Amino acid sequence: MQMPNTQQSLGDAIENMNATTELGGGTPRPMLVDMSRSQGGRPDARMHYARPESARVVSALAMVFGTPLSRMIANFFLGLNRAPVPMRLFGNRREAMEWLRSR
Repeated sequence: MQMPNTQQSLGDAIENMNATTELGGGTPRPMLVDMSRSQGGRPDARMHYARPESARVVSALAMVFGTPLSRMIANFFLGLNRAPVPMRLFGNRREAMEWLRSR
């Protein structure tokens, strides 16, 4: 669980991917990353989610951000680094979950 007002680290991203691998039983599954209470992710954490190997673990990735500014920064990152799976940014969990269920 992300502590309020912290940044997601590479270790956090690795832990999230490992948990998804274990829970998915070897089948790629949708993943929701809620960063609404954090200050976002460090560049190495964002790169970890965007690496090609992620497609073996994650079928779609929804990220929830708490502020329009954090979503804007993340959108800029996505424009530079194409994720290997469908990925969208959201302002709330409900919309993110609806999108993931449609995947």
